[in-house]
Amino acid sequence: TPHHTPGRVPFYVTCSNRLACSEVREFEYRMCPSREMVAGSNADNEAVDDMLLQIRFAKLLYLNFNKAQIYFPLDEGGSCSLQNMICSLTKDGDEEWLEMERSIKDSPFDKSREQLMQKLLKEKLYTWLLWKINDKEKGPNILDNKGQGALHLAAALGYDWAM
Repeated sequence: TPHHTPGRVPFYVTCSNRLACSEVREFEYRMCPSREMVAGSNADNEAVDDMLLQIRFAKLLYLNFNKAQIYFPLDEGGSCSLQNMICSLTKDGDEEWLEMERSIKDSPFDKSREQLMQKLLKEKLYTWLLWKINDKEKGPNILDNKGQGALHLAAALGYDWAM
């Protein structure tokens, strides 16, 4: 979580040229839980909560997914450049796999499992974003049955790479 004083701030997505490409939303920074709360919490419950969030995130990314739409080239203005930008985010994929394989010997098993889960969700998110570029209906503005979207769930899991 970024270090920021608690309070509300305007939030919007910008393109690489720093121009806004989304509507402005309000985001609320909240205080981190106190050490007593964290120390008093049950690690097993936290692991279950994280796993449930990961499942919700994955379900959202697999919702009505049609792989055939990804492979058709786009002819619509900025869509191709957006597609290329998303594809460029995955170019370090092989290095991530090698790092994961090396770290499994040195890291706790749970950490390696979390790295694997993040890698799979990251790849799926990029594929989902490419699919959503072609989606004429809602685009990426889909919420799960609890009213949260892909960015909400990724942020709740602490996945900075999704922001």
